[in-house]
Amino acid sequence: MVAPTASGTGGTGAVTDAGGTGHGGSGGSGVHDASCSPGTDAQGDHPLTGCNALFNFESGTEGATLGASTAQGAFTAIAQSGTHVFCGDGALAITAAFSGSSGLTVLGEVDLPLTTDAGGMNLAGKTLTVHAMAVPGCDSTVRLSAELVTATSAPVVALRIAPLTSSWTTESVTLPADGGVTDVIELAIDVTSTDAYQGTIYIDEIDIK
Repeated sequence: MVAPTASGTGGTGAVTDAGGTGHGGSGGSGVHDASCSPGTDAQGDHPLTGCNALFNFESGTEGATLGASTAQGAFTAIAQSGTHVFCGDGALAITAAFSGSSGLTVLGEVDLPLTTDAGGMNLAGKTLTVHAMAVPGCDSTVRLSAELVTATSAPVVALRIAPLTSSWTTESVTLPADGGVTDVIELAIDVTSTDAYQGTIYIDEIDIK
């Protein structure tokens, strides 16, 4: 199957199978205008209440880890930050240093756990929402994908944002009700760039409902 087209703020679409870089893959993506501004969503210019997403990063990095060094090399550090937030006082800040068109540094990956006491999460029919931005946002090759990793099958690309800009972009997708996402153990946030982009990727208010 082909990945859904990113549709900007509030867009929805169907989840698809993947193949390609990181855990999962390639496929079509929508385009948001790139911007070289330093970042327009500083702390203090955002909602302070109602930040109830599954991952809101209000109390820390919430289990986020850098992807395996054998699969990615562009992300070098993660931390909770209040510099740029979508809601509340915290977001996940990811230090990124891409360096070309081949090798491990064309990909950065952060993994978020989705396991429960019973094992993986059943996301069939659920809606996944991700908010993301890049500072600076001046590289049109910086692209994000959110991938669902299961215990038994190939990863699934759920949504894409391309390119990441210096303003928050919200992307949502309704996951299929049948198969492929019933035993999800991890959400992988993959970012790619074929230029020597260096900056910070911010992720906030990742929700599944």
